[in-house]
Amino acid sequence: MLGALFVAYAYLHDDEPPWDNDLVGSSDSSPSKDISAPLRMKTMLQAASKIKLSQLSSKPPWEWDTPMLAGALEAHSAVLDNFRDLLEEKDSEWMPDCRVWKMDDLGSRPDWANVVLLKQAEVAYLARRDQEEAAFLAALDMAVLGHLLERLDSWPSFMRRAFALHESSAQSLAMLLKNTRLSEDRLHHLQNDEFKPWGPSDASLGTSMKGYYAYEKKLIMGPQKGEPPLPPGYVPARSGWLLFKPNATLRLFASSFRELKDEAATSSISRMDQIDSRMQKRRASGTRSIGGPNKSGDEYFSTRIRPYIDLLDQHSLAKARYSVVTALFGVRRYIAKEARIPQKLDDLVPTYLASVPLDPFTNEPLHYNAQSGLIYSVGINLMDEGGRLNALLMDDPDEVTVSTGIGTAKATH
Repeated sequence: MLGALFVAYAYLHDDEPPWDNDLVGSSDSSPSKDISAPLRMKTMLQAASKIKLSQLSSKPPWEWDTPMLAGALEAHSAVLDNFRDLLEEKDSEWMPDCRVWKMDDLGSRPDWANVVLLKQAEVAYLARRDQEEAAFLAALDMAVLGHLLERLDSWPSFMRRAFALHESSAQSLAMLLKNTRLSEDRLHHLQNDEFKPWGPSDASLGTSMKGYYAYEKKLIMGPQKGEPPLPPGYVPARSGWLLFKPNATLRLFASSFRELKDEAATSSISRMDQIDSRMQKRRASGTRSIGGPNKSGDEYFSTRIRPYIDLLDQHSLAKARYSVVTALFGVRRYIAKEARIPQKLDDLVPTYLASVPLDPFTNEPLHYNAQSGLIYSVGINLMDEGGRLNALLMDDPDEVTVSTGIGTAKATH
């Protein structure tokens, strides 16, 4: 009987609420705070919803003909106008603790793909018309908006949209640099004044993990006093489920988000992967017939935490693209000034680069092949495969690669 009571207690008794003061940020409970950026973003996305991808092309915009580019930009100029206006909003508009950003999950809107496509079309059109500096600035607009979205920790979808914008910006910049005819001094300005400030931020990702914890806590416990309700379609966890202990489940999230916050700035090769290890141990210790005393909570946690773990790799990919584009700026400046190809990335230091950019996956210098004209990161699989180009630049997570636009059978001095 004592054994039965012990088992019943283990299955029915929940843990104490976890200590999470280090994960709970400040909140703005004022619903009337006057900020216009969310409304402008909604307007941009509504305009983008009218773009029909099937009427454009399955090819990337830089492969479209000029009339197609011009037609798309003219028909959907409202999207681009709202995009530029978003970048002009005051810095205070992008404060993550503002309640207005928590009212609607704008990052989940599928129309973002149309926004990115149109910005890439703008870059391609300007380059086609020999307005090269304007094309660079249009490509950098995407990195700026990506940087701003990284600040918004109310919805994890904002971080994913930020990474997509960083990727599209890097792809467009790589295409422009590969074919650039700008002078070294103009490339220097674009590199250091326009591009350098907008790289993916370790600090923003680490800080955002606190906001994501608050979001997951809200899903389990429901909105607390002063918090906005969850939007339609977002269903709180069924904390009344059999074998679902809210506090025990929340404790798993608290421990894991602390680890994710700390690992946001580490290289892939240095990460401990403690979350997966912890879950494997919990699964191994569960009773085979009906599972452990928090079986439903464990399964819920395992499903929900995976996308946040993946954010670390997506962040490393964004940083890898930023690093290879930085190196590409240095190479193209060197070629413009020296009229020859650098033999190694060290040749660019300190005149064209302050230091050789590091590969965020290994924390070692990027790879460069003067003969093939490739600069690359080893990518998620951590294997040096010599660099690999494809139609969409840098979209291969296992080999983030750009072309300098110039390679030789035998590099010359």
